Amino acid sequence: MSRRAILLAAVAAVAAAAGARAVPPPASDFHDERTVVDGADTAGPLDIVSLAVAQDGDMLVLALRTRGRWTPAALAAPPGRSVCFVLGATTPLCLTADGRLSAGGAPVTAEVARTSRREVRVRLAPTNLGLAPGAEVSVGARTTWVGGRRCRPTAARPQPCVDVAPDAGTLSLRLVGVRPVGCGPVTPGLVLDAPAAGRTVALTFDDGPGESTPEVLRVLEAERVPATFFLIGREVAGREALVRRMLADGNALGDHSWDHADLADAGPHGERELTETNAAIVRASGYQPCLFRAPFGATSPALIAEAGALGMLTVGWDVDPRDWARPGADAIFERIVSAVHPGAIVLMHDGGGPREETAAALPRVIARLRAERYDFATVPQLLGLPVISTRAAHTRRRPPPAARRV
Repeated sequence: MSRRAILLAAVAAVAAAAGARAVPPPASDFHDERTVVDGADTAGPLDIVSLAVAQDGDMLVLALRTRGRWTPAALAAPPGRSVCFVLGATTPLCLTADGRLSAGGAPVTAEVARTSRREVRVRLAPTNLGLAPGAEVSVGARTTWVGGRRCRPTAARPQPCVDVAPDAGTLSLRLVGVRPVGCGPVTPGLVLDAPAAGRTVALTFDDGPGESTPEVLRVLEAERVPATFFLIGREVAGREALVRRMLADGNALGDHSWDHADLADAGPHGERELTETNAAIVRASGYQPCLFRAPFGATSPALIAEAGALGMLTVGWDVDPRDWARPGADAIFERIVSAVHPGAIVLMHDGGGPREETAAALPRVIARLRAERYDFATVPQLLGLPVISTRAAHTRRRPPPAARRV
């Protein structure tokens, strides 16, 4: 039976078990927001209605609403059209004609969503901007429009229709430290990739934490790339600091069984393997996984249903460089970059044996995929699953002020 067919069969199994032993995701989360409302003060479609900056869990969110309708493609021509968020006084983050975000022409890894033809919402990790907990984020917005009778450029006014928000000063928000505690909720099933995610890929690592995990983390930290680690339960004890480091870097964690046994037909033993691994991860980090990866990729409708009953989505892969066979760093690199595609889930290993070849290939893989205009995400991010966070113990939240009108 193909993996796709297994997914369809698993739906029936999950439906039969619905409501039996569902494990809810952690309920804690963190959100802090500042908003300013701007009056009608310029012509053209990019007259700003409102600007917002928020911390949502561990992510920074910027949102802008305009009075008129527009598309990113319309920003390309004629020259003089732009939609930009401005951090501090000098760092513009501008929307490109293909709907991405750039800073001074360099791409910025971010999720850009058009919630309507008048709105744009940007979600990104503060570390992508060099921001850490405790940093004060000051945000403004600036739009320019050229075209039409009221926004016709002249020598004296080459950008005739310009708007800024706030009209004076900026919106300020202090980032606080948060601790991820889980993700979800999920709909039980089997996922191999996420083509709807566009030019974004998820790098995943199995069988750790292991001896090569620190080097893999070092590369990911240096490149500011998030990943997802599927952990072996019995490997967690004694390496709790590595598990917490994974989370602190913005990575996601998943359950990969207690001892990497084939669980496709394991019955109650499979449930114990998943439950004990989850418990080990929670003890080490306080994080409750919402993802499960079957050892060897060996799934069955019963195993997918069991993972679902424990609050986990079963995640496979569709790019496999077979790095576990130690084919050499060059082969690992070539196999990944030749097979990757929008929405791919890439399988690699940081445990289960010597993985220095994988660590050596990783910087080149990241550089090539970036050159091919791919972004990187954890599996929960790739699938649009909420990441649940709680405030770190040393932080205190101030109540948000009401929206300002200027």
